[in-house]
Amino acid sequence: MNRDFAAKRNQLLARLPLLLNSSLETQTIISAAVRHLAAELSAEAGTVFLADRKTGELTFWALEGGKQELVGKRIGKGKGIVGWVIEHEEAAVVRDTTQDPRFYQNVDRDSAFITKNLICAPLATRGGILGAVQVLNSTAPSGFTEDDRDFLTQAANQLALAIDNARLYETLARQNKQLAALAKKKDEMMSVIAHEFRTPLMLVQSAADLLASGAMQDEESQQKISETLRRGAERVTKLLTNIQSMSLISDRKLAVEAEEFDLPEMIRGVAESRMPGINQRSLFLHLEIEPDIDTVVGDEALLSIVVANLLDNAIRFTPDGGKIVVSARHSAGEIEVGVRDTGIGIEADQIPAIFDKFYEVTDVLNHSSGTYEFKSAGLGLGLATVWAILEAHGTQVKVESTPGKGSYFSFRIPL
Repeated sequence: MNRDFAAKRNQLLARLPLLLNSSLETQTIISAAVRHLAAELSAEAGTVFLADRKTGELTFWALEGGKQELVGKRIGKGKGIVGWVIEHEEAAVVRDTTQDPRFYQNVDRDSAFITKNLICAPLATRGGILGAVQVLNSTAPSGFTEDDRDFLTQAANQLALAIDNARLYETLARQNKQLAALAKKKDEMMSVIAHEFRTPLMLVQSAADLLASGAMQDEESQQKISETLRRGAERVTKLLTNIQSMSLISDRKLAVEAEEFDLPEMIRGVAESRMPGINQRSLFLHLEIEPDIDTVVGDEALLSIVVANLLDNAIRFTPDGGKIVVSARHSAGEIEVGVRDTGIGIEADQIPAIFDKFYEVTDVLNHSSGTYEFKSAGLGLGLATVWAILEAHGTQVKVESTPGKGSYFSFRIPL
């Protein structure tokens, strides 16, 4: 290679970082760089392959001089010259593809492009090989040379650095977006917590003020005040339990203490504790427990939280006068515990998200029945707690739901 020719190539290598850093549209910039490299090397086309980090499959990531339909096409790990270059971490010059057993003909067949010769260089970073860049079909009389290979190898190192930096930038951008969303959720959570605690505390405060005033002298009035105090305290306790449960789960301190316990008795106890709210809403609650079901093995305290949260969920989302059924039945050698309601139901696309912390179904504030309007708002912690507790037990919750007709939440306990 003469001195002027070498100087020209060195100038291109010096300008390449400026081109690669000129935009955040990484794929567009890489394509432009490949176009410059193909032109400098007197090649008909140039391509960039990226290797899948898990499977090793190779994907056409950028293509210049060929059919763009190939972009996104995948070939198997280790296939072709490009697969060999990635596995051996060294560049290759192929002067006649028909004489090289490594050549993978399927790509030519699919693209109607005839590859006669090529240079391929690995995209190497300190973290490993990202893929490879290759230029195809030299138009120079002498074909591709060893000097061409060395030049492409140097350029490939710069391409690899640009791709690696772009991936890092995308990862940081994604993490920043997630952190911003989390911060927003935390702000929303604090607002919801303040709202949720305000209502029962106002009830307690009002009842306490009435008692302190001495205005409630008769027994019936005092009983009403006592009931108001009880409901307010119960609601605060429930809120604190949900928050504490999720705190333990988030800190991975949730320990399952599995023991034999009476499942029907636990279900009846949870149902009885929810009767004030059920009666207030004029809901119909029915227990369907098969008579031969008695004891099971699990953490009774945690599983009672699961049943309580599923029942609370049904109460919150079922309009006044609706029906709720809590069941326990044998199913495929296990016990299936379920809560079915005639509530507002859940859209299919929302079901995967309802177990996320702080998630609330969109129509939670909009359902009503007759002249009664039941407005429900909460922390969105109940179903996240259910998921985590059941996961700790080695099982999971299943959901069947039809918008406007109701939902069925269930889980299984091994016998």
